[in-house]
Amino acid sequence: DLGTFRPSNTPLGRENPHRSPTAPATPTHPVGGGSALPVLGASAAEAAAGPADPLLDTVLGKCQIIRRLGEGGMGTVYLARHLTLDVEVAVKVLPAALAQRDRAFVDRFLREARTAAQVHHPNIVQVLDVDFLKGLYFIVMEYVDGETAGARLRRKRMLSERETAEIGLGVAVALEYARRKSIVHRDVKPENILISREGEIKLADL
Repeated sequence: DLGTFRPSNTPLGRENPHRSPTAPATPTHPVGGGSALPVLGASAAEAAAGPADPLLDTVLGKCQIIRRLGEGGMGTVYLARHLTLDVEVAVKVLPAALAQRDRAFVDRFLREARTAAQVHHPNIVQVLDVDFLKGLYFIVMEYVDGETAGARLRRKRMLSERETAEIGLGVAVALEYARRKSIVHRDVKPENILISREGEIKLADL
């Protein structure tokens, strides 16, 4: 029994990008809990200029959308504040165009949320809610303030043996726990591994 992986007292890093726990992020703000996803902030240098996002500064369900964190194949991830719980969360929104084009995208999106909601483990990004409002399907999940393993590798070019071992062990513990729940993660990759500012390893995009 591997139990819960807890990193050493020395933080693995203090960068800040968040991404969509689904596909490689197209960073639009500091990444970390914001390295696009839970899961998954991004660096201002990575901010991408573009047309105004109509969701920014609006309320979706119980969440006040603050800024875009990243974008993947199955949706855009935003940093938001949960108005009832008064905590920062990540909100993943399925593009309306995808939902309207093919119901299969909606089914896959909802399946991802329901699968992740069954799992409660320190090394897995926690899903808090899934809903449909204002013509949009969205998932509310734990916000991980840090960066993805992919972003860290691009930033540092090479990871130390300790970093590699701690990241690998955190992911292994998460996968073993998911296996016990009869859940198979079919997209394990650096962009779906989040590293918090405190060095916690979180697997996203179940």
